[in-house]
Amino acid sequence: MKAYIELINEALNLGFSISVISEEELEIDGSTDKDEIVDMVENLDMSWLEFYDSDRCYRGSATINLCVDDDETVSDHSINHTKDTCASQNCDKWIEEWFNRVVMA
Repeated sequence: MKAYIELINEALNLGFSISVISEEELEIDGSTDKDEIVDMVENLDMSWLEFYDSDRCYRGSATINLCVDDDETVSDHSINHTKDTCASQNCDKWIEEWFNRVVMA
């Protein structure tokens, strides 16, 4: 299992768009095209994904590292839902739930 592909699938299934950011710049801004997103991630050793709902409301982020085992490619993910200041519409709890269900299972 390539964890980053599973995360991309989860986000797209939830109706989110995904931005791909390299160490230098924004590479893709808010795409829902899985092939485009995966191709860009696979062209970068390290990338940062940001997830947005249909209202362009931020729904979380994850760091992708392709220089590790497939199940460890999501090396960091947001857990802002634990902060009291996080509004419910900005909740990124879905990433933690995905991580526990898919990666830690």
